[in-house]
Amino acid sequence: FQIIAAMQGGQSTCFIAIAGQEQFVLKVFSPAHGSNSRQGVLAEYQALEKVAGVAESHPNLMLPRPLALFEDQWAFLMTFVEGEDLDVFMDHRADLSQGIETLAEGILSGLALFHDVLGGVFGDCHPGNFLVRSPLELSLIDATSSDPLVVELATRPSAMPMSVDLGYWTATVALNISLELRKEHRSPLNRLRLTWLLVELGAQRIAPEDVPGFRRDVYAVAHR
Repeated sequence: FQIIAAMQGGQSTCFIAIAGQEQFVLKVFSPAHGSNSRQGVLAEYQALEKVAGVAESHPNLMLPRPLALFEDQWAFLMTFVEGEDLDVFMDHRADLSQGIETLAEGILSGLALFHDVLGGVFGDCHPGNFLVRSPLELSLIDATSSDPLVVELATRPSAMPMSVDLGYWTATVALNISLELRKEHRSPLNRLRLTWLLVELGAQRIAPEDVPGFRRDVYAVAHR
């Protein structure tokens, strides 16, 4: 392997490596981050392992495939997936009116696949964990969450995985927009439109009698 780039995040560093003609990602979790643990590394690896095989037959969803777990080093190796950070993708397009509904449906379909396979939430649902190659091609990364609040919200008896994930998404978008407006360098319009669409189209996927409760729960989760 030859390391060609590194991407530093709050909880981990992803080293992009090349071997022959293929690219890989080595994700190394920081022991200094309070919410990281050996169990959390294992949980994320196993979640990706479970979903990646199913996703191969899922149209327009490209997930990294886990290759090796280094549990003692709090790291794992996976295949590299190309894509642009969702926030960056939207910022480069002043008008997403022709593709935003397709994008929302793709996000919801990807989340629903994780919910079905894992029997619970995606977990760390925010725009930074979605990579886009076009409105039709998406990757979901960094599944699961060790945030105690997310775990609490997801394990309530009445919790719906989609409302928990979209509530977390909504809170993250709102927080980031409030910070970015002070810097005056990014437009919130596309993210606000996409968030509204996710909630509305998500509501169409459930029984009509459950829709009011679903909407209330999304915003209750976001408020928490």
